[in-house]
Amino acid sequence: MNLFIVIAQVNAALAGFIFSIIILGLGTGGIKANVSALVADQCNSENLRVKRLRNGERVIVDPSLTLQRVFMYFYMCINFGELRFSSYSQESSQPSLVGAFASLITVYAEKDVGYWLAFLVPTLVFTLVPAVLLIGKNYYVKVPPRGSVVMEACKMVNMACRGRWSLNPFRLYRNFNAPDLWNVVKPSFYESLSSDDGVKKPAWITWDESFVLEVTTALRACKILTFYPIYWFANLQCYSNLISQAAVMKTNGTPNDLINNLGALFLIVLIPLFDRIIYPMLRRWRFTLTPIKRITTGFFIASIAMAHASIIQLLIYRNSPCGKFASTCTIDGKVVKANVNVWHQAPTYLLMSLSELLTAVSGLEYCYSKGPKSMKSIILSISMLAGSLCSILNLAMVPFAKDPYLVWNYAGTGVVTFIAANIFWFTFKQLDKDDEAATAHETNTHGSQDEL
Repeated sequence: MNLFIVIAQVNAALAGFIFSIIILGLGTGGIKANVSALVADQCNSENLRVKRLRNGERVIVDPSLTLQRVFMYFYMCINFGELRFSSYSQESSQPSLVGAFASLITVYAEKDVGYWLAFLVPTLVFTLVPAVLLIGKNYYVKVPPRGSVVMEACKMVNMACRGRWSLNPFRLYRNFNAPDLWNVVKPSFYESLSSDDGVKKPAWITWDESFVLEVTTALRACKILTFYPIYWFANLQCYSNLISQAAVMKTNGTPNDLINNLGALFLIVLIPLFDRIIYPMLRRWRFTLTPIKRITTGFFIASIAMAHASIIQLLIYRNSPCGKFASTCTIDGKVVKANVNVWHQAPTYLLMSLSELLTAVSGLEYCYSKGPKSMKSIILSISMLAGSLCSILNLAMVPFAKDPYLVWNYAGTGVVTFIAANIFWFTFKQLDKDDEAATAHETNTHGSQDEL
C-alpha cells in the first residue's frame, strides 16, 4: 500500500491501519516465540561442572541457575524497551529528564510533524535488526530446525484422546491421567503385540518413539500455562484500569508518564536485586525456590496487588465529590479529581512487578527447561497464547471496568487470582517435589554458583 495515499486519504488510512495491525501481530508472534528461545540456546551447558574462582575457591556451576539469570536479564531488557516517557507532562511544559533517546524522537515527531513519522522512526530501527543478526550469526549457538511438527503433534494428541472425552469431570480427569493414555500412538505398543492378535501398526503412525516422548514432555511443560490467562488478566489491570484510576487522582506535579512506567521501573530494580542478593541468600540458607514455588508465590502477590487497588478505588469513591462516579466528575464544567494522591498506586505497581518477576520469568524458564529441544520455540509460542486468552477475558469484563463497579472489578480479580494460586499449587505440588528432589540429587553440600 502506498504510504502517501494512506497519509492523504482518511479511508485509505483506516485500511492501512488494519493491515499494519495484522502485520504487527504476525511479526510480534514470530519475534516473541523465537527470540527468547534463541537467547536461552546460548546457554548450551546442560551438566554441572566445577569451576575455580580467582581467589582459589572451587564452586559448582549450575546450568539451571544460569538459565534463570539469562531469562531474568532478558526480561529486564524487555522492560527497558517498555519505558515510554513523553517529553512533556500535563502539569509542566518542561522536558522530562527521564526519557529514552528514541522515545523522545518519536514524541517530538508526533508533536511537530505527525503520527506517520512517529511510526516510521521505529520501523527504520527495526530494519537494523536483520543486519545485527546476520553479523552475529556465526557466533550464535543455533539449534537445527526439525521442520513443522505441529500437524504431526496435533494428529498424535487427537488419536490419543479419542474415546476418552466425557461430560463427567471426574471421569474426564481419570481418563486423561490414565497410564496407558499414549499407548495407542506408540509404535512400540503395536510391535509388542503378537502377530496372532491380528493387530498391526496403523498407517497413520508416521513418527518414531522419540517423537512421542518429545510431545508428551512438551505437553507436561504446557500444563502450567493453563493458569496464566488468569494471572495476565490481573497483570493487565496495571496497563488499563490503573491508568484510568490515576487520571482521577491528585498528581501534585508528578508527571503522568512516570506513574504509567512504575511497573517497568520496579522490575528494572527488582531483577538485579533478586539475582545478586535475594536468590543467593536463599540458596545459602538451603531453601530451594523451585519454579513452581516462584510461580505460586507470584500468583498470591498478584492477588494482594489487586486487593490494594480495590482499597485505593474505595478511597477515591469516598473522597470524590461525585462519589462512585469519580471518573466523570465535573463541577461548573470543570473536571474535579478525588483528593487522593496518585502515589498511593505505587504499592500496587510494586507488588505486581514482584509477581511478574516470579511468575512471568519463571514460567518462561520452566517451559524452556522442560521442553524438548525440537519444540522449545513452539512451547514458548504457546505461552504467548496465554496473553491472547487474557485479552479475550479482558473484553468480557469491559462492562464492569467502569464506575461504579471498579471496586468489585479489582476485588473480584484478586479473589479469582487467589483461588487460582491455590489450585495451581495443589495441582503441581508433586511436580515441584520431583524438581526439588532432582535438584538435590544433582548438587552437593558445597552449593552452586550461576554463570553467564
